[in-house]
Amino acid sequence: MQRFLFIFIIIFSSCTIDHHDDYINKINHYVNEKNIDSLDNAVLNQLKIYDIADSTKAYINLCSLVVDSLIAWKQNNIAAKFAMLASSKESLVHTDSSLKNKIGEIAYKTVIKIFNFQYDDTCLSLSEIAYRNTRSSLWKNNMCHSISIMYHILGDKSKAAMYYNLCYQGRLLVQHTDVPGTLTLRNKRLASGIINELIFFNEYSQYDSSITYAKIGLQLDSLQNEKVALLKAYLAEALYYTGNKKEATKTIDEAWQLLQQQPSRKDILEKKRDVLHLKGLLQFNNRNNTEAMQTLHQALDTALKKNKYSFKDRYIGKICIDIAKVYQSKQLIDSALLYTHKALFSVTEIDSTDIFSLPDINTLYRENTNLEACDAMASVLHEKYTLTQDIQYLQMAVRCYTISFETESKLMEHFTNDGSRLSMLKESKASSEKAIAACFKIYQQTKDTAYASLAFSFVENSKSIVLLESVKQNIAINTTLANDSNYLQVQKLQLQVAELGKRIYEQQSSGNKDAAPADLQNKRQQLENDLQFAKTNLTNGNSAYKFLTQTNTHFTLQDIQQKLLDQETAITEYFYGDSCSYCIYADNKNNIRFYKLDTSLHTAVRELLHNFTAPGIIISNPQTYYVQAYNLYRQLQLNHITGDAHKLIIIPDGILSLIPFDALLTEPYTSLVLKNAPYFIKQYQSTYGYSAATLMEQPAGNTSQKNIIAF
Repeated sequence: MQRFLFIFIIIFSSCTIDHHDDYINKINHYVNEKNIDSLDNAVLNQLKIYDIADSTKAYINLCSLVVDSLIAWKQNNIAAKFAMLASSKESLVHTDSSLKNKIGEIAYKTVIKIFNFQYDDTCLSLSEIAYRNTRSSLWKNNMCHSISIMYHILGDKSKAAMYYNLCYQGRLLVQHTDVPGTLTLRNKRLASGIINELIFFNEYSQYDSSITYAKIGLQLDSLQNEKVALLKAYLAEALYYTGNKKEATKTIDEAWQLLQQQPSRKDILEKKRDVLHLKGLLQFNNRNNTEAMQTLHQALDTALKKNKYSFKDRYIGKICIDIAKVYQSKQLIDSALLYTHKALFSVTEIDSTDIFSLPDINTLYRENTNLEACDAMASVLHEKYTLTQDIQYLQMAVRCYTISFETESKLMEHFTNDGSRLSMLKESKASSEKAIAACFKIYQQTKDTAYASLAFSFVENSKSIVLLESVKQNIAINTTLANDSNYLQVQKLQLQVAELGKRIYEQQSSGNKDAAPADLQNKRQQLENDLQFAKTNLTNGNSAYKFLTQTNTHFTLQDIQQKLLDQETAITEYFYGDSCSYCIYADNKNNIRFYKLDTSLHTAVRELLHNFTAPGIIISNPQTYYVQAYNLYRQLQLNHITGDAHKLIIIPDGILSLIPFDALLTEPYTSLVLKNAPYFIKQYQSTYGYSAATLMEQPAGNTSQKNIIAF
């Protein structure tokens, strides 16, 4: 240690400026005394001096030396702070390969110490910085591994897929190069990359790809039993969901046999946990509930042993969620509720002894286990309400959905790909429908308009997220990115991806089976990867743009009433679900109404739309049209517009977006004179929006009724 301190002092002295000897001496003294708090302050002061003197090299070198010291003292969180400070100079050294590599080295050393297979903002940022700046292909590959896992935890499908693939391709390349390391070590690394791919493929139902990659992994020589076991376990999962249930059962049993006699080291316990978890899920899906319960409890015991019997672990939370599902299927609702609560406890701060304890919404962070636990708990609470008719369970379910959607919003804040947002939005649509249904039941019983307002928020959540992000991006681009080089690079790559996609489509459409050769597909994949990196650089390189695009925006129904509505204007928003549809009406006088729409709505809409499929249909049979147009007007609850409102903002959803609202009839009519019919447009001036939130986000001056943009 003395030798290390001496080297620190000598090297550090060489990168300082003479007239700063006072701080240099203090820093060397604090290093020698291992006085971390004082060292922290002294280094920060010295870094300010380097900033003023524009001494970027000295700044980075000092950060590097301090990070080395702090890591040696196992002060990894403080080390991460100085690694981030060094990384703040990334844009200044893009032409200096030596300093770029130094930043990459600082970030890499820190990530190796702080990465623990959980999501962490700082760890993800440093991992991406290390990947961008290090020269070492091995280090790049290791960073791909950590980055892919963290994006997977976030639920950012596109970025996770990109980094998983880069990790796999990098490790595959090592197989054919003279990189130091035995073939056994190379195969071990490649197998790890394949296993990461399998987890991702199975989660997103890409089972054919999973089977292909698993078989490649199982052909590798000299793999340890635990690697083979995981390959077989994820292969079994893919086989099961592609219909080969018998082979899946055989394969998962082989996987467990490989691990059963292995020693109980921490790394082996982790593998046992994963294989048992998968085995239990397959048994559950095969309706072997008793066996599934035993296996999943064995997985939980193994996970707790690995985690020193602490429940604070996301993987423990996921096992608890699946145990709850088995209990729920056996109608053991109290046990199911207990285990969903345990799952929530694994990733949040709640009272584990109070089943009604839920996390403070202000303490939530980006963790998809939290989202899954809340959704699972809400589902169990629905059943508990059905059994007891005790409304407190339904109210708690609504609180769970609120937490789930807030977590979802936080997860999507850092998505740079609309495909990832759409994928998550599609998955949450069913939860939105359940949440709105719960609010409606409470509203029916209590007439509490707070639940109508909450349902309005859930409706908005189900449809506005992706478009709202686009609106925010457009505003941010117009206000912060004039001549920004990173933005120009994003635009250039977007154009190249689009042009290449068009070429591939044209060749595939030509009828030539050899069209769109692999090199074009590979080129498109590389361009898409470059585009993802460019978007990340854009966000990280422009703090104003990052703030505008990643600021979480929530609008309540009260916000909408205050900003969009006036004495003459009301709003009606629709939710079109798989099983039920709803309508929420509000004006600026705090009149709020919440309706469940008739189940025949879909048929009524189709019947009306048929009238517009060909010329002459309405003229030849106007009476049928009159009846359909008036009935649909009533089914859509438009007859409940009250007061002085003669302007209406309509937010449709699903098939309702196809309705020509202005052509509906506001009262029965029988005359053959079409122009005299009581059309909706004669009574109301209607404006349409994809969501209320996007109307709210329009720049100042465009939010008055006469300027609202219709979508």
